Amino acid sequence: MLLNGHLEAIIPSLFHRAPMVNYQPQRLELKDGDFIDLDWLLRIIMIGF
Repeated sequence: MLLNGHLEAIIPSLFHRAPMVNYQPQRLELKDGDFIDLDWLLRIIMIGF
């Protein structure tokens, strides 16, 4: 455990493996003028240390 609360938040974020998400957006137009936005997942690439 680190002694500084700020370091406890910053240090883990430097070494976190975050996925890079590749998606395809799609908008469905409805008859009443409204819409639905969809994001289709194409692939996930893991990046990080």
